[in-house]
Amino acid sequence: MRKKPFAASLASRKLLESQGWTVDVVEQRIPHTFITRDCFGFADLLAVSPGKGIMLVQVTGGPDNSNFCARVQKIKAIAESGLWLASGGRIQVHSWESTKPQSEHVCKGRWCRVLEVTKENNL
Repeated sequence: MRKKPFAASLASRKLLESQGWTVDVVEQRIPHTFITRDCFGFADLLAVSPGKGIMLVQVTGGPDNSNFCARVQKIKAIAESGLWLASGGRIQVHSWESTKPQSEHVCKGRWCRVLEVTKENNL
């Protein structure tokens, strides 16, 4: 029997909601294909909170660091990410990994590495 894939976006959604965010999925599946389109080319989730602002989240999973680093580099290369940050929005990258837990964000034996992309580290 094939192992079910880990639902990383759902895990990130639950994590953010537990922290007081209201979250919606902004990633779209293109009909009749296996292709998904992200908001502004990089975001899977939109999170809002009156006290914390607005935030786009890129969610990824994988057993190693390369997928996480690739997502961060992709965001830095997209002009809309700089525009989003300049407009007061926040960006986070969530990477759900199956290695030894090093964070309090644990779901089904996986831990979430969270990186906040800022104007300073985005340029």
